[in-house]
This record gives sequence, structure tokens and C-alpha cells, in this order.
Amino acid sequence: MRSGSFKTVVIAADGDTQVTHFALPGELLGLDAYSTRVHPSYAEALEDSSVCLLPFTQLEILAQQVTALQQQIYSIFSEELRQENDILMLLGKRSADTRLAALLINISSRYARRGYSHSAFVLSMPRTDIANYLGLTAETVSRLFSRFQREKLIKVSGRSVEIINLIELSELAGTHCGYDED
Repeated sequence: MRSGSFKTVVIAADGDTQVTHFALPGELLGLDAYSTRVHPSYAEALEDSSVCLLPFTQLEILAQQVTALQQQIYSIFSEELRQENDILMLLGKRSADTRLAALLINISSRYARRGYSHSAFVLSMPRTDIANYLGLTAETVSRLFSRFQREKLIKVSGRSVEIINLIELSELAGTHCGYDED
């Protein structure tokens, strides 16, 4: 993705949907089809977005020729697996406030790795998508955003989020933020 953001969604046999990922600028979409060449999910833009199409076959050929690219691809797949494991742990064992805090820290760190601000960013996804992703109700997510503001962990204006207390938010999430606070 060059710009914008996407959500990926899986549709169950009964028609129920589950948001499985939020993709940010500079990240890859479609990795879930690498082994089978079939996409088990669909991606939906959350805002005006720009993408660059790169067919798997071209990527494989290029990776065979450029060792550094091959290593980068391995690194990307490894990071995707790590994030999947983190999410499984988060959804299975954590409280609602920990889930939302962890999502905010995750998005913050992903923006930081790409050279964007870690403390101020736009959450392009609606609260209902956040709730679906975290296995919560939209009402719970709204209450948690309000509580996080009252506790001066974050400041929210529409979809814009500013992390005010990165250390406390990280502690609530049960993670280390991975970078120094400004």
C-alpha cells in the first residue's frame, strides 16, 4: 500500500464477518494467499487509498535474483506471524481495556516503524470495525475511548488520536512500546 488504509475481512459460512487485520501505509496486503493463491479474506479500503499491484510470480522471480529482497520477504512473513500470535493471545486472554490499549500501541508502533508519528495518528476505521476486530461491542469500545481520555492516556478528536501517556498505555496493554517517549 502506498497510502490510505484497509481492513481485511473473513466471511464465515453462516455469513458472519470478522475483521482480521488493519493495514497501514507501507504494508502489504494479500499475503494470506501466498501458499494457496486463493484469498480467504477480502480487503476493503477505509479511506482514499493507493496501492501497487505486484503479482506473486513476479515477486518470487525477483526474490530469487535479489537476495536482500528474499530476506526482506522472510522478515515480512515472520512479522505477520508474530502479529497473528500476539492477536490470538490478546483476544483469548485479555480484558477489554487491555485489548484496546494493545491495538493502539500496535498501530502506534507500526506507524513509527514507517517513519510516521507514533503519538498522533488517524484511526481510519470506524468504532464498529475496531469492536469487531477486538471481539467487543461498539458500546464497549466507545466507553473505553472515553475512559482512556478521562485517565489522560489519549486525546481523541473524531478519528484523530493522540497518545498522551505512552508508558501507561503500554503497561495497560501489557507490552513495551519499543521506542523512547518524546
